[in-house]
Amino acid sequence: MKQQKWYVKVRDKFWFVPGCYGILSLIIVIGTSIMDQQLLRPVYNNVPSMLLVENNTATSLYSALVTALLTLTTISFSSIMVVLTTYATQFTPRALQDFMKSPTTQHTLGVFTFGVLFTLVNMLLFSSEGNNQILMPMLTVFVALGCLAFFIIFIYHSTQWLQVNHLISHIRSDASRVIQDAYTYSGVNSFSEWNGNFRNDEETIVHAERSGYTNMVKMPELIAWARQEEAVVECLFQVGAYVHQGEPLFRYWSKQSLSPKILRGFVLVGEERSNVQDIEFSMQKIVEIALRAISPAINDPHTAANCINRIGALLSELSHEHRNDQYFVDKQDELRLFMPVKPFREYLYKSFYQIRLYGREDISVMAACMEALTMLVKTGDSSVLKEVESFSFYMERAVEDEQLADWDREYWHTRVQEKDTALHQALTKSKQIT
Repeated sequence: MKQQKWYVKVRDKFWFVPGCYGILSLIIVIGTSIMDQQLLRPVYNNVPSMLLVENNTATSLYSALVTALLTLTTISFSSIMVVLTTYATQFTPRALQDFMKSPTTQHTLGVFTFGVLFTLVNMLLFSSEGNNQILMPMLTVFVALGCLAFFIIFIYHSTQWLQVNHLISHIRSDASRVIQDAYTYSGVNSFSEWNGNFRNDEETIVHAERSGYTNMVKMPELIAWARQEEAVVECLFQVGAYVHQGEPLFRYWSKQSLSPKILRGFVLVGEERSNVQDIEFSMQKIVEIALRAISPAINDPHTAANCINRIGALLSELSHEHRNDQYFVDKQDELRLFMPVKPFREYLYKSFYQIRLYGREDISVMAACMEALTMLVKTGDSSVLKEVESFSFYMERAVEDEQLADWDREYWHTRVQEKDTALHQALTKSKQIT
């Protein structure tokens, strides 16, 4: 578990992938140089002299390629800074990690790191030998061509990510994955209620060793460990919450004293929130883009409406996947973990309450919210209808009807009527089924 946490922390660092490419380039250039200088040297005696690359020619070639690769790398970093500045000022700073952790971004910089190191080290090794070669110059040219291809891909990739619709679509797809994974407990059975008493043994509190956001809980490993130690563990936090150093993190009941260090190892605490298991954080990114769009500085209500539609679709998916299971058992159906679950109404409220506050003066934004709730009523699970009904009244009260112009009032009432009709039909259908 410690190795797994270490790997997750290092893997999320920006330098991890370029560092791997750099190490790989050193291994390849040294191995190829040895092969070229020793194993293939007898073969070169039978090769026409016109195919051999002399020392001066190779040095000039490597110098030009290093300069070209450094130029491509500089332009790529400049493109990254443009994207980051745009995200921080117009979209949301929380989306920066999505672009920086994109495989295309990291592998492009990794390929550039590979190319620069490969060419530099190759030039040093070639100059020290002073012999004619074929393999190393050919490989260097192919590496430069590969870097050029990745540069073209990266420019296209950057222009895509500067489009707000592409960013919203990416975040929405990522949030869907998080929703699916958050309620998929591989090999773990769970229940929403537990009648038995699991607080018979002595209670012990485990406090947080450091401050930060709880990004991930290794639930299967924690349950397996609790079964081995014959203990019942309760999580005193929710994924995505900020815990302070010394704050209660776990509570467990066991006949013997357990290692707090091992127990803390089952939760990953980071400096910033992550969307590995945090559904709210994934949805919060779209909410912040919508808030920036309706701000007077940007004033882009169409983008806000696009975000609101995606939020409604995510809430619909969440309504089908959401479970109130908070008691988790081992393979012998013995309780091992108690972890509070965030209710659906909290996701619903946090998805719209800021938009309601800052967009209440824009009828197009409030109408988009009502349309999203209508879609949630039509496509969502019937178990959330009562909460959606109550919340829709909360959203309606944000609009001051008497201050609307005639056309605005008619447009708003039409959206509300559509919601009421869909809600009435859904509630009637739900009662017939039950």
